[in-house]
Amino acid sequence: MALMGALVMCGSDNPDPDNCLPTQGPSRSPNSLRAATGKKVQPMVTGTYTFTSGFGPRWGTSHNGIDLAAPIGTPFYAPIDGIVVAAGDSGASDANGFDNWIIVDSATADGSTISTVYGHMFPDGVLVSVGDEVRAGDLIGLVGNAGGSTGPHLHFEVWPGGRLDGGSPIDPMPWLADASELDAPQQRPTSPNVQLVAAETPLGAGCTGLTRPGGRSLAPGSVPEEFREWIVKAAQTCEAIDAPLLASQLYAENQFRHGPSSPVSPAGARGPGQFMPATWASIGQDYDGDGVADVNSIGDSVMAMAAYDCQMWEQTQQWLREGKVSGDGTELMLSAYNCGPGNTLASGGVCGNAETTSYVRNILAGRADFAGVDQPRPPSVSGSRVVDAALGWLGTDYAWGGGDATGPTRGIADGGVADEHGDHNKVGFDCSGLVVYAVAQATDGRIVLPQQDSAQVNDPRGTPVTEAADLQPGDIVQPYPGHVWIWMGDNKVVEAPQSGEKVRITEWTPPKHVTAIRFT
Repeated sequence: MALMGALVMCGSDNPDPDNCLPTQGPSRSPNSLRAATGKKVQPMVTGTYTFTSGFGPRWGTSHNGIDLAAPIGTPFYAPIDGIVVAAGDSGASDANGFDNWIIVDSATADGSTISTVYGHMFPDGVLVSVGDEVRAGDLIGLVGNAGGSTGPHLHFEVWPGGRLDGGSPIDPMPWLADASELDAPQQRPTSPNVQLVAAETPLGAGCTGLTRPGGRSLAPGSVPEEFREWIVKAAQTCEAIDAPLLASQLYAENQFRHGPSSPVSPAGARGPGQFMPATWASIGQDYDGDGVADVNSIGDSVMAMAAYDCQMWEQTQQWLREGKVSGDGTELMLSAYNCGPGNTLASGGVCGNAETTSYVRNILAGRADFAGVDQPRPPSVSGSRVVDAALGWLGTDYAWGGGDATGPTRGIADGGVADEHGDHNKVGFDCSGLVVYAVAQATDGRIVLPQQDSAQVNDPRGTPVTEAADLQPGDIVQPYPGHVWIWMGDNKVVEAPQSGEKVRITEWTPPKHVTAIRFT
């Protein structure tokens, strides 16, 4: 059962400018800002992220920036010179928005103020403090998955007039059009006392309780098939969880029962994740793209469970660092999920009631029943790890702009054909998104491609293939500009074809000369 305890979870992806200001710095006039050098750079290094969501209307609200998906801990940088006016907690009323943010104010050529805003970092991913002066290209933060985030990404906004001074957001993409690519940036913020915890510590280091028996993958047949893809996707939410742990937690909560007729607990908890109504009202989202945040939906409930687990992990890890609680990190996370973070804090560790102690014990013991054996994955049925990864999503909706290194994501609006098919309300892949996922999985995250077909087949990390006779399973082929698919061999490809269709295997006889690339 997921309880809120003393934490209030509410808000949206775009915090209200008027009521989310607890960590803002002193008000600054444009004249008090150091004049920018005129240099402008991209906020992230090309190849480390995937563009997943644009500026404008989204799900009945206004999406005030762009989303750049990347693994947790990926660095991001200041595009222009400026002064940090907000850093850290974005306010209790924004617990489902950014959770943590950074705002940098800069002086423009005409003397006015422009703000750049960065959201969804974990606390140790905020690498600057209020008052710090930053230069274009300075490292200021690390990608996280905090707040109302559906997967690790940087949310980036641009506000002429100032984010905290009554300005208005603009589409960051045109503003970044003249920005230079980052060239091996290494600079750090100018503040001498900024704590670069995550930058100094390898990702995952210090995460006690994460080494678990068995692998991090699901054993074949261990969960109902309708749950599998959502458990696998949800397990990418943060490093604190994995697929077998989530499966064991789902079994402990409601034994994979779902739908309107699934049992409701005596306390009123509902759905596969057994969320109390107040908790669901605060953290429930429409993850499966059907237009409804449904507590009885498999996708909505499993993804919300993972998101809440990760929030509880971050909260209890903070208390561990502060000496307010003691114990194993995973046990504390599960305790906070079950009996509430406030009760866990008051207990100084795992809640001592019989329900919670049994809950934690059973999930950790049951995890082994769902765990596969992780080992270097040899080529299996297809002879290619790239193909294997893509085949795992056969039948998944095409969604324009959808898909990243962790799996399917919600599509985006295009003002045309994709909108006619409702792609922005679907969770799926477009052609290049499927390639991003398959290559990232096949290379264990070492290669995350840009989400654009021509950029993919020209990526310098791959080996070009120009003759059909040289094609091997797993090669990425651009049959024509604007499309890309994965060669399987035997005149077959796996692709995310177009709006209104699903990931499928397609017959294709290649011409003598091809535009293709191989990643190993």
